[in-house]
Amino acid sequence: MVFLYFETCFISMQVATSICSFAQSPTDDSKPMKVRFDSLKTRLIITLLLIVLLPTITIGWLAYNRMSDYISADRIADVGRVADTKHEQLIMVLTLANARAQNALSDLVAQCGGGIAKFDQVCATGLVKAYLAAEGAIGANLQRKGG
Repeated sequence: MVFLYFETCFISMQVATSICSFAQSPTDDSKPMKVRFDSLKTRLIITLLLIVLLPTITIGWLAYNRMSDYISADRIADVGRVADTKHEQLIMVLTLANARAQNALSDLVAQCGGGIAKFDQVCATGLVKAYLAAEGAIGANLQRKGG
């Protein structure tokens, strides 16, 4: 097991630089790292770290939560816009299909007879099959109004 230890930092007043050594002890496994909490230097370091880190962590946490909420709301709004667009497209497609079906039925009545007594079933069957082929439909269900 390798323990880390600190040696005392010396500050040179002439050069105004600090020379600290931080090393690993590859041979001496019995010396654990010693930190003295009763020294003023250690207390100041811990106090300054707390003064700096606690607000930083708090601000980071608050920023993360707000951005997370913002991104979530933005995604929900995007999905809502896509759903609205798809809804509008579906309404347009179904309206056009309904208009084509009404035109096909009016053509059927005009070409195959005006009333039920004069209705030509072979003509109507041919026109319905042509409409189904043009629309790509697999079947049709014709009903009278009100029944």
